[in-house]
Amino acid sequence: MRCLRGVVSESAEDPPIRISWTRIRNHQECQRKGALVSAGMKSPVTDARNWFHGTVVDLVMRRWLEQDDPQPGWMAAHVDEILEKAETDCRETGDGVVRWRDPRDKDRVRAWCRRLVVKLEPILQERVLPHEYQPAWRFKTPLTVPGLDGRPRKVLLIGEMDLFTRNRATGVTSVLDLKGTEDTSYWRKVSAQLVFYEIAAKLLTGQWPEISRLIQPMCPEPVMSFTFTDDDRREMLGIICSVAADIWRGQLPPKADNAGCSWCPVKSACPKFAHSRGRVPAAG
Repeated sequence: MRCLRGVVSESAEDPPIRISWTRIRNHQECQRKGALVSAGMKSPVTDARNWFHGTVVDLVMRRWLEQDDPQPGWMAAHVDEILEKAETDCRETGDGVVRWRDPRDKDRVRAWCRRLVVKLEPILQERVLPHEYQPAWRFKTPLTVPGLDGRPRKVLLIGEMDLFTRNRATGVTSVLDLKGTEDTSYWRKVSAQLVFYEIAAKLLTGQWPEISRLIQPMCPEPVMSFTFTDDDRREMLGIICSVAADIWRGQLPPKADNAGCSWCPVKSACPKFAHSRGRVPAAG
């Protein structure tokens, strides 16, 4: 694993770029979108409805696990208040606006979240509570990769793992990620996210997680376990190196077609579309 070498110091004039799983995903979809989202150009009136239910259940799980003694039934009982606060926070932080689809939509989402956490509770009791665990583990860790000239150069891997556990008896660690989906094939789109988190966990703890899991309570298979290979990790390291190289080159063009552009959260800042006034943000 050539990318996991020791960190090389850099000057203050050349700070390391920050690469998250979201940056990788956006970059693969559209390099310009990745740059603009990373630069904070997302519209504050972006419709957050499509992912809002996932945000709510993530928060409910986090609040429950942060308690000294998580009690049965607490998550379902607190969905309403956490949903209301999440909707307000989303608007006030500029993360987006939840545009309800009809007058009953909010109640449907509330009921859906409640059903999910009822299914989630026994999973957490079995898979998490018996172990040492850290919910919502935010990380920022350096990784040294080849620069454009082949010499070592530092990047920062950043992000937040939903859950990280360590078995008290064996010391075995695991990464877990909660997904609020009913799509039985959704795992194919997000399993690489777990590999990214495993690389961060290795850099942070010095050991590879033995297993990673997707928790998807609304699917027939509510827990999917993955044992990634060195080849899987090498592939992700290659993606990280490729994204870093594109960013250092500084071109980052928009995608060639317009698929998805109509609802892109940074469309208003994209040079692909005409602007009547204002400057087009620089790439990077």
